[in-house]
Amino acid sequence: MAAERRPGCASRPNPGTASRRSRDIKMHVLEQYSSMNGGNAIGSILLVNAGRSTNFRAVKKHIQLLEERFGDEIKNIFGIQTSALTANEASYLVGFRTADEIRNRCVKAEKETTKRLLSKNYSS
Repeated sequence: MAAERRPGCASRPNPGTASRRSRDIKMHVLEQYSSMNGGNAIGSILLVNAGRSTNFRAVKKHIQLLEERFGDEIKNIFGIQTSALTANEASYLVGFRTADEIRNRCVKAEKETTKRLLSKNYSS
């Protein structure tokens, strides 16, 4: 099934929500259709653009700045190449001065997500 990638930090999707169940069912139907017609699904990705920018592709200047400033740290933290960032992700990350600031924000976001899930009786 799909691995969901969220801007900012690697984070797990909210379990048990209706939208996730609906998405899982749709992906399962798509996988079955592909398989019945000779295809072989090896993975999927869900692309969502709920950010401020309506452009999906990042500004080259932002990518260059991030590569100069952080080198391979973006890949080490998020598991993706800097050049693969969306416009919203790159724009957000440009605001950080150091890789440690990004790591600290990820830790904080994970704690906030866990707290929010626990308040709704979900375990993380």
